[in-house]
Amino acid sequence: MVNVPKWKKWTIGDLISHTKTTIQTGPFGTVLSSSEFVDYGIPVISVREIREGFIRITDDTPCVTDETFSRLGKYTLSSNDIVFARKGSVDRSAVIPEVTKRYFLGSDGIRIRFDQNVVSPDLMLYIFQSPSTKQFLIQSSYGTTMAGLNEKILCSLEFYLPDTVAEQKNIARILADIDKYLAITEEMIAKKKAVKQGAMQELLTGKKRLPGFSGDWQTISLKKALSVGHGMSQHDVECPTGRYPILATGGVIGRANRYLWNAPSVLIGRKGTINKPQYMDKPFWSIDTLFYTKINEGYCPKFLYYVFCRIDWLSYNEASGVPSLSAKTIESIEVQVPDYREQCAIAGALTDIDTEIEALEQKLGKYRQVKQGMMQQLLTGMIRLM
Repeated sequence: MVNVPKWKKWTIGDLISHTKTTIQTGPFGTVLSSSEFVDYGIPVISVREIREGFIRITDDTPCVTDETFSRLGKYTLSSNDIVFARKGSVDRSAVIPEVTKRYFLGSDGIRIRFDQNVVSPDLMLYIFQSPSTKQFLIQSSYGTTMAGLNEKILCSLEFYLPDTVAEQKNIARILADIDKYLAITEEMIAKKKAVKQGAMQELLTGKKRLPGFSGDWQTISLKKALSVGHGMSQHDVECPTGRYPILATGGVIGRANRYLWNAPSVLIGRKGTINKPQYMDKPFWSIDTLFYTKINEGYCPKFLYYVFCRIDWLSYNEASGVPSLSAKTIESIEVQVPDYREQCAIAGALTDIDTEIEALEQKLGKYRQVKQGMMQQLLTGMIRLM
């Protein structure tokens, strides 16, 4: 039996005390005033630039000059430094990429620079991105109105590391491979959603016709195609093991053994979230803040759902406080529709795209589950890479 050495338990404070690892909080106003910021120069990395594992530079990112960068050298950022948000989203951390571009630490950031002879920054980023570390940072933060992070809190963070940097890098490399699959799948979903938006723009306006269809479209009020039904309180029908979903403006919120409507329907919020249509083709219960619709003969429910998705519902808001709609307003909206056969064909084409998006989102969810499981095992030494 091979004797595999156990991982050593560390804190960030231990690394600072026993290695060349350093920690630095960003400059305060007495050191760097806002008047020294410029529109073009060396980007300043603050809370809004720190994303989930990476930094994002925008046109609004403030910059400093070469003179400021040289004068305040201890606040400069190097490749493989890891930066944290000191205010607000304290569970965010990002790595400075290995590029020639220079960066400067903002006042609401904290930087850790690891001794790379002892620690792999790539692995440390995954440790910082793990759910347990994020939870620790949030729970340990100070402040009542806004969460705060400081060097003391970071230095108390506990974690385990393999003895060799080589094993650390191997773990990070495997997790990075999973991240590549995640990124590719997310890009595919984004592209497919863009395709759907383009298809909706063309097919739901008659700009592009599917093969075999011609003829003019009609302009009708929605009242001709449907009637609006009012949801009801769910309190008397709720049942954890119920057969039917209970729907609210945000989706399914429970189960019931009775249904309010049992035909295909388009649903839209009456109050609160009024701009997110839903479609149901199975029996359901709708609560009192969510309208459902009874579709008239000669109109395709799924086609009308896609029509609802293109309506600017917030422009029909009837309240100054919480957004609200009325059944009368909904039924008075005018839309263009082809004949029933073409409605069904358009709905089928758009549904096919939705099915592809749903399959990709399921794949993305599985990749994320795999990553979380592997992080749990690889970052604790439960599985070793020999």
